[in-house]
Amino acid sequence: MKPLMHLWPYAAMLIVLLMAAPTRPCFAQHWQELGSKTDSLDKTYINVDSVEQEDGFRIVLIKTVYPEPRPNIRNITLDSHIQQTAIDCGKRMFFGIRTFGYLNGKQVAASPLMTDWKTKLIPVGNDSLSQHSVSIACSLAITSESKKPAESSPAPRDAAPAHSPQSLQDGENLLFAPPKNFKIGYYSDINSMTLWVPNGQTAEDWTEMLTSLIFRGLKDVDSTVFLQTIESKMMDACPGAPKDTIRNGKVNGYAASELVFKCPMNPKTGKPETTVFRVIKGKDAMYLVKHAWKTVPSDEATQALSKSSVCDTRGSSHPCQSSNPQAPPAQAKPDFSTGSGIVVNEEGYVLTDAHVVKSCRSIAVKTQNGDAQTAKLEAIDPKNDLALIQSPAGYGQSAQFRPQSNPVKLGESIGVIGYPLTGILSTEPKATFGQINSVAGIGNDYTLLQISAPIQPGNSGGPVLDTSGNVIGIVVSQASLAMISKTGSIPQNVNFAIRGELAQIFMQAHGVRFKVGDHKKELHTEKIADEGQKSTVLVICASE
Repeated sequence: MKPLMHLWPYAAMLIVLLMAAPTRPCFAQHWQELGSKTDSLDKTYINVDSVEQEDGFRIVLIKTVYPEPRPNIRNITLDSHIQQTAIDCGKRMFFGIRTFGYLNGKQVAASPLMTDWKTKLIPVGNDSLSQHSVSIACSLAITSESKKPAESSPAPRDAAPAHSPQSLQDGENLLFAPPKNFKIGYYSDINSMTLWVPNGQTAEDWTEMLTSLIFRGLKDVDSTVFLQTIESKMMDACPGAPKDTIRNGKVNGYAASELVFKCPMNPKTGKPETTVFRVIKGKDAMYLVKHAWKTVPSDEATQALSKSSVCDTRGSSHPCQSSNPQAPPAQAKPDFSTGSGIVVNEEGYVLTDAHVVKSCRSIAVKTQNGDAQTAKLEAIDPKNDLALIQSPAGYGQSAQFRPQSNPVKLGESIGVIGYPLTGILSTEPKATFGQINSVAGIGNDYTLLQISAPIQPGNSGGPVLDTSGNVIGIVVSQASLAMISKTGSIPQNVNFAIRGELAQIFMQAHGVRFKVGDHKKELHTEKIADEGQKSTVLVICASE
C-alpha cells in the first residue's frame, strides 16, 4: 500500500469533486423522463436545465437509472449514470463525451474526458428510445454557450515544458518548469496532472517529486479555502503535524496562496516528509504546483516553486512576455498514449498492435515491477494491425504461443491481460476472463476472434490466453469501434482479437523467434493471470 502522504493528488481530486459539486450541471434537478428500451427496465432521463451549444453541436446530460444496483465494467457498483452527450441534430449523430457513475446519490466513478469527440460521432440508433431522445434534446432551449476545451490546443513536440513564447496556447497558461535533471514520471488527462521525478526514479519509487494540476472546475473557489481543505486532509494523514500559516499574495497579478506542510513522521514509512504547495487562482482555472521530499529539505530548496506563475495571452493584465531570461517557461501537455504488449523472446522483442505504435515519435515499455525502457519499432503490418518493437534484451518473461496446428475453438475459456485506462485505474496489469464467442470477426473476418472478456482503451496489444496460459490472440480495440459504426449502438462484452496464428506468421516472416507451448495442462485463473502479467508490458507512446 502506498503511504497516505503519497496519495495527496487523489485526495485533491476528491476535494475538487466535493467543492465543485454545487456548480456542476449534472447536479441540476430538472430531469424529463424519456422512457425505457423495449428489452430493458432501465429508465432514461434528460436534464432540461443544462443544454449547451458548441460549434453547432448540442451538449446534453442523459441520465440512466437502473432497477437495482449493478457493477460496471470496472467492477464499481452503480445504481445510475449520467452521460454528457454531444449531438449533431442535423445529421442525427452523437457521441458520449464523459460519463459519471452514481450510487445512492453519490458520485463513485467517472470516465476520461473525450476531447476529440467531434471526430468520433456515430449515427443515432434506429430504436424508438434513441430517436425520441435526440428529438427531445434538439428541441430543448439552449441554456448556455459552451467554451472550447483547453485540451484542444495544439500538442507540443516534446514531452517536457515548452521553452518559447510561440508554444503558449491562446488564453491562460501555467508557467512552471522542473529542473533539467527531472523527467515526466506520470501524466493524466484528469485535471491535467503531471508528475516529475529525478532521472533514475519513478512515480512509484521517488525521493523528490514535482507536480502540477489544473482544476478548471474550481475557477470560482478562493485559493486560501482550497489550500485549507488540502491542509486538513494532509493533517488527517499525518497525526501530529504542525499547522502552518498559509501565506497569501499576488503572482503576475493573480491571487496566490502558499503552504509548507511538514510531516515529522509518515505513519507508513516512519520517515519525515515535506510538501510545499502553491495555488494560483486564475480566470479560467485553479492552478496548483507542489514540491515534495521524503526527507527534510533545506530552506533554499523549499523556495523552488517561487518561479511558478500563470499568464494570459489575451491581455496585458497578466503578461506572458518577460524581460527576465530566467522566467519559467510555459508548461505544455505531454501527448502520450498507452497500450499493451507481449514479450516474445529474450532478445527483447515485443509484439503489439500497429495502431498502438504507428504514430509514435518515441516508444517505451514497462513491466509491472520494472522501470520504463526505451524501445524501437522493428516491423509493422498496418493491414493486420500488428507490430514488433524491441526493448533491451532480457526485459520481461517470454510468452508461449499455442501451436498453429491446434486452432481455437468456439466456446473456449480465455483470459486477457493488459494495462487498461492507465492514469485512471492503478498502474498494475489487469486480468479479465471470458470465452471465445466466435471464430470470426465482423463480416466473417477470419483474421479475428470475437471474445466476451471485457476490454478497455489500453488493452490493445495485450495477450488473449487459453487455459494453459498460451497466447491465442492479440487484443485489438478498433474492431469494436467498427461494429458501433455499423450498428449505431454500443455492444456489451463484444470485443475482438487478432488470431495468434496470424501473429506467428508475422513474426516468422521477420525472423523473430518465439516459444510454442502445449494445450494439455489446464491452469486455474489466478495462475493464468500470474504468468500472463510476467510477459505483458505497458507500451508508452509519445506521439508525433
